[in-house]
Amino acid sequence: MIRARSTERLHLERPDEPHWPTFLAFYGSERARKLGWARTPQAAREFWALLHNHWETRGFGWFVLIERASRRPVGMCGPWAPLHLPEPELAWSLWDDGDEGRGIAFEAAHAAHACVFGDLGWTTIVSYINPSNHRSIALAERLGARLDPNAPQPENKDCLVFRHPAPEALA
Repeated sequence: MIRARSTERLHLERPDEPHWPTFLAFYGSERARKLGWARTPQAAREFWALLHNHWETRGFGWFVLIERASRRPVGMCGPWAPLHLPEPELAWSLWDDGDEGRGIAFEAAHAAHACVFGDLGWTTIVSYINPSNHRSIALAERLGARLDPNAPQPENKDCLVFRHPAPEALA
């Protein structure tokens, strides 16, 4: 089981009911549509249930990112391994355009990276990234991940696979 984390500007918390309204608003937003993540309210509820079930059955999952100063949920980030993915993934998402470019996603992903290699003891993890999502590609690279053209692809998903090395490999 991984534990909640805090960074300079964020609390990384397990998804809970107070986060639901912001989660639902994001998945119905124009931003989510542009990123290919839009969901109907019913599909958002099903995804929310999947996230909760993942934590219950696996002991880890995506964290909701809470900005410490405002207590505002700003996105999600963390490891997960649903059955439809060929490998466990480190994923991230910011819910508002205004939070882009502030280093929040890096701060969260760096903390989640520590969970993967520390709490879970894994030696590798991948990120599945849409080829047109240049910000996520840059973030993966900033975290030390490299494109892995030989990694298995998720079914029915056009993506690039970035492999994150263990921290000692980055030294």
